[in-house]
Amino acid sequence: MQIEDTGELPKRARYYQSIHDTRELHKGTMYDSLKDQYVLFICPKDIFGAGLPIYSFQNYAAENKNIVLDDRTFKNFYIFNDYGKLPDTHPLKPYLKYFATNTADSTETKDIHTKVQWYQADEDTQRQYMTWEQEIQLAVKKEHERNQKIIDEQARALTEKDREIAELKAKLAEMQK
Repeated sequence: MQIEDTGELPKRARYYQSIHDTRELHKGTMYDSLKDQYVLFICPKDIFGAGLPIYSFQNYAAENKNIVLDDRTFKNFYIFNDYGKLPDTHPLKPYLKYFATNTADSTETKDIHTKVQWYQADEDTQRQYMTWEQEIQLAVKKEHERNQKIIDEQARALTEKDREIAELKAKLAEMQK
């Protein structure tokens, strides 16, 4: 589930597709062994701005949309706050409504809600979740520190280059006297 639009969701979809394909294809594996692949994003807001509750993407020829690449990859974005735009008979409407309202009013969403409540109440699950969250925060901190080190090194290199340029300008000025 993607709560906040960070601006790179379409590229993240591409990344997820590549990760899956890399896992599926090993050296010597035939391409026809690739299975259908669905990359799904469940979002509260419409990142595309066209007012649709569901966006389904496939690869088509730009020149003729009737020509489908048929690579069997599908990228779908579900905008749960727009569940009301779906007909009542749409099979995903109860799920999107559940995400939007946290109200379980179908058999399927009641089952999900029961499991969510159990996981929220289970101390072991809470502990595992907190450990996982801490690991993510630690990884983010390490990446930030690594990036800051790179920035600092580049700043030092630029400062050194500026110093060298200043020295060369001074020598040039001295030679022109």
